[in-house]
Amino acid sequence: MDTDPPLQLRVFNLNCWAIRYLSKLRQERIGLIGDTLSQEGFDLALLQEVWSERDYCELKQKLTACYPYSHYFKR
Repeated sequence: MDTDPPLQLRVFNLNCWAIRYLSKLRQERIGLIGDTLSQEGFDLALLQEVWSERDYCELKQKLTACYPYSHYFKR
């Protein structure tokens, strides 16, 4: 019988809807997403529709201490 406790993984998954020139309040939203992720302590964060490399860099700068690994898919 296995006595190890079950593994728990906290995952944050969000479609950021950060389409440059079309998404309302995009910069504010990106800032709030970064603030929330830096405070909540998720094990894994998955962010979709971060289209602007500038938005990605802002998030990366804000979150590097909590999430040292990231990837931005360029076209």
